[in-house]
Amino acid sequence: MQHPHHPKFTPKFCKQCGNVGEVALQQYRDEVTSGAFPSKQFAPYKLGSDQETASFAEQLDAAGLHNAAITVALFASARARLQCADPYARLA
Repeated sequence: MQHPHHPKFTPKFCKQCGNVGEVALQQYRDEVTSGAFPSKQFAPYKLGSDQETASFAEQLDAAGLHNAAITVALFASARARLQCADPYARLA
């Protein structure tokens, strides 16, 4: 762990075990690029009808979760564009 403004300084109370962040980010990038991620294994939840999805987005927005509401709306848009109930179906 490094201080964000002083990268050469590591506090005494921080144990440095390795730099797994770069390895994890590389793996994530490779899986997204290859199409292995996302998949049904990591997205088992399904949104209901378009009306239920819109209602869910409105509830999220009303609760102050604006980014989550936008994400749900984008998901619904992708689902409509793909013209299928399960956007991950085309990834398989």
